[in-house]
Order: sequence, then structure tokens, then C-alpha cells
Amino acid sequence: MLELERRSMKMQLQSMSKRGFVLVFGCFVLLFLLSVIIGAAGPQVWTEKRLSTTGCVNNVTRFDPVTCTGVDLTQNSTFWIAGVHHIDKLNQQLTVTVNIKNKVYQKESITENINFTVTTRARANSQDWVTLTHDELANREAVCSQYYEFCDPITLATIPFIKYDAYQFNISIIHAPTDVISDIFVTFTYVQQSFTFFELWFRFVFLIDTFIILFIFIYQLRSYHWSEWLIEQRWALVLLCGLVAYNNPFFPMEILVEGWFFPFLDQVFIASFLFLLLLFWLVMIDGIRNYSPLSRRFNTFYLPKIILVGGFWLLVVIVFSWLEFTNAYDPESNSIWEVKRFVFFYVIFLLFIISYSLWLGYLFIRALTLDTKSLPYLGKRLYFFGIFTIFVILLVLCGIIFGLIGPIHNNAAELLSYLSLINLYIYVLAIVYLPTTGGIGGGGGIGMNGGDDDNPNMIGMVRLDSGGFGDSDVESVGGVRMSVDDPGVRYLEAMEASGQEDSDSEEEDLDRNRNRGGNGGGIAGKEEKHYPTTIETPSAYEEGGSSEGVIRGEEGEEVGRGSSNGI
Repeated sequence: MLELERRSMKMQLQSMSKRGFVLVFGCFVLLFLLSVIIGAAGPQVWTEKRLSTTGCVNNVTRFDPVTCTGVDLTQNSTFWIAGVHHIDKLNQQLTVTVNIKNKVYQKESITENINFTVTTRARANSQDWVTLTHDELANREAVCSQYYEFCDPITLATIPFIKYDAYQFNISIIHAPTDVISDIFVTFTYVQQSFTFFELWFRFVFLIDTFIILFIFIYQLRSYHWSEWLIEQRWALVLLCGLVAYNNPFFPMEILVEGWFFPFLDQVFIASFLFLLLLFWLVMIDGIRNYSPLSRRFNTFYLPKIILVGGFWLLVVIVFSWLEFTNAYDPESNSIWEVKRFVFFYVIFLLFIISYSLWLGYLFIRALTLDTKSLPYLGKRLYFFGIFTIFVILLVLCGIIFGLIGPIHNNAAELLSYLSLINLYIYVLAIVYLPTTGGIGGGGGIGMNGGDDDNPNMIGMVRLDSGGFGDSDVESVGGVRMSVDDPGVRYLEAMEASGQEDSDSEEEDLDRNRNRGGNGGGIAGKEEKHYPTTIETPSAYEEGGSSEGVIRGEEGEEVGRGSSNGI
């Protein structure tokens, strides 16, 4: 038996007025700017302790043991001892860098290979010193540019995990170039404890907020089967789950547990979320124009996008992990850009970004050519992505290219601004993709919805009593649930094709019935009536209830009723 139902799940986005759009976008911008201000006022990331090995003052170019309090490392038999105290796991890591002061910087550029020896010792709670490395040879290249008094910084040693509360370094130079070096400055760099607390607290706040938004989203859609969810709502759920990974509930383990696993896991989480986000943008913007179920086949619609973004995911994991490893475990590399293999991967990485940007721009331009007057809901989706999402896309792509999104943060504003940008964006998507409070096809909302009269796409859906929609066969067009293989849809298509023949047959049957009534046939002279009917269906279904449809004749009189169960 064929059943006509009005089962169009409406999202907040469909019924949101212009005032609602302005309110949502305004709140997003306000909260984002607030996070930037908080980050700018936040603590510095690094604490630096810079010491001169000679201990000379007043820009002395030659070491004088009378006026200088340190040692001359250009003498082969000398060594210099210094260190840091009162640090712990919250300082995350310790790096030792060397800055060579060039005597002849005004004459020429110089590049020299210098052999350092480093002995590292540590202790905890004022106990005996423990030797970590003994006379470890570190060959470094010193690059001294003309007109620059100091050569490029040289990373001498790195402690990737703070296990002790005091570290001491014994540094000496083998066959130092005495004609170049006038002084050597050693800098100890470690993360401020206040910044670690800052990062932990804000990650925790966003993680809790994400769980709350995820719970509300699932709770609001609990009454609907997965097959009845619109494509935007499915993507919102996937992005919320990915956002939990992006906020990384295991982040404190990077600070508390020594090893490579948790830092690597953090890079995988970041890359996986970016993969989902970039794929979401391609699918949704392309889907604005290709809203027909037949045009969204996996091989032609989804697979090319997955291949492009999947390659990007692999490159992000490689590049981010390489940066993390080089920064923490490879002090011999003065700069990551000196590694030719890394430069190759980074160039390929940029080519993927450029390809993605061009494809996304092409899809958006195609979407702009769509006639939205006949499809108002598609017009709202286009405006939403045009104003709001493009703004976020540009910021995210710039953050990826310039390294603002990644394993290394240079300041608190950089960390908090992108952390809040991504979280707030997904929160807004989840809010506008929630169903309206009035239920399926109902009005209401969150106080910023307009009327429903401007949405002619909210049409009914036809299905069989015994049939259901499989996940792979269901598409949503302007909020309408339909199935390509549904028998009811095929039945209506066949009826539409033979509509003229059915109409002629009905007129002939009506004439025959009237003739029988006029000739005394039929039941006691009564005229048999044929009712051209219309079917009224309820505009909304309440959860767990039932609704009754009314069948009326052409003059409005009631000629029949039918009922159907609600959701």
C-alpha cells in the first residue's frame, strides 16, 4: 500500500532568517577576536638564559684574563661549564644553542666547520650528578654573513623530555678558528611553565566543549534513523568526532611520559582532522550544484577528492612528524631547511595545497552560477559557505602553509587563535545543522528562524510501508529525503509518464457510471459519485505520536481519512 508522508527533516540553516545569519557570524567573529586578544596577552612560550663564555664586558674583542671572568674556548685545553636548575616536566624540553661573535664580520662572509665536545650531566632533588653523555663530539657548520656581527645560531644539544630538575653542560672546542671567534654565547632555552598551563587549560576547555556539543547534537537527532539524517548532519557528526581528536585528550601524556609515541599520535590526530575538514569542504561545495543522487556516485564524485586529500594527509603526517623529530631529537641539523629530502616533501606539500585551492575555487565559482531563485534552500547553503566558510578556509590554508597549524608554536596568540578558530567553526556547523525544534517539517528553532513560505523545496516523500531507505541509497535534496531505488519513486515516475492515459480512462468510467444511473441501473436510482480528491497531510510529526490525513473532494467536503504513525 502506497503511503504519502511529509517527512522532510528541516535544519536550522533552512529556516534561519537574515538576522539569524548575522547573529551567528557576529558571535563567531567576536569570540575569535576575543581568543586572539587573550592569546596576545598570554605568557611567552620560551624562556632564554644567555651566557657569555668569556665573561668579557664593554665589547672587548680579545680575551683578557684580568678583566674577563670566563674562559677562552679558542684555547684547546679549556672548557666551559654552565647549566640550568629548578626545571621540571612542565618545561617540556631544553635546548642548548651557540652564537659565535665574528671578529671580521665587516670584511667578508665566512663558513667554518667547528668541532664541539659536550658532556651532559643531570641530577634530581639535589642528589648526585648522573652523566648522560661524555665528551660527545658535535660537528657543526658555522655560517657567518658579512655585516652581521653574530653567526647563525648553532644547536648544540637538545633534551626532548625533562626528567631531572637540574642539567649541567661541559663545552669545549677542538681546533677552534681563532681568527674568526671573538666570543661565544651559549643560550639555554626551555618552555615556560605558565605557557604549558595555558595550553593545557585551553585544550581541556575546548575538549569539554566539544564533548558537550557532540552530546547535544546526538541527543537532538536521537529520534531520527541514520538513513533520515541529511548529508550535512552526517558530516557534522564526523567533524565533531574528528575535533575530539584534534583537541587531543592524550596531550598531557606528551608532557608526562617520555617517548616518541604520544608526539607522533598528536601529529596523526591533527593530520586526520585536517583531512576530514578539507574533504568536507570539497564535498559540500561540489554538492551544492550536484545535488542529484545520480551525480554523487562514489567513483566519480567521492573517489577523486579522497585521493587528493588522502595524499595531503600522508604528506602532513610526514612533514609535521619530521619537524617534531628534528626539533626534539636531531640537534645536529641547524635548520630543517638544510635537509634536502625535507625540502622535496615540503615542495610536494605546497603543490597539493595549490591544487586543492584551485579545485575548491573552481567548484565555488561553478556553485555561484547556480540559479538559486527556484531552489531557495540551496541559495542559503551557498550564502552560508560563501560568507562564513570561505573566510575559515583562507585562514586554515594560510595557517598550514606558514606553519601556524602544526607541532611548533612560537607564541600564545598563534596557538589560541587557530585552536579557537577551528573549534568555533565546527560548533557553528553543528548548531546550524541541528533539526528545528518543531520536529520533522516543523517550524520553531533557536529564536532566529524565519518563516517557511520561502522554501518550496519542502515537498513530500513517497515510500512503501514495508520499504525503508538504506544508507547508501538515500540522498537529501533541499531537505527532501529520497531514494533512487525506492519502489514508490519508480511508481510515481511510471504514473507521471502515463498520467494522460489514466485521466482519459477515469473520464470514460465516470461517463459510464452516469449513464447507468440515468437508465435505472445501479442501486435504487442513486447516482454513483466519483470524487476528484486531494490528500492533506500533517505539516509536522510529533515524536512517538500519530497523525491523521484527510481526503477531501473537489468542493472541500471530507470524503475519507487515513492515519500514519509518527516518528
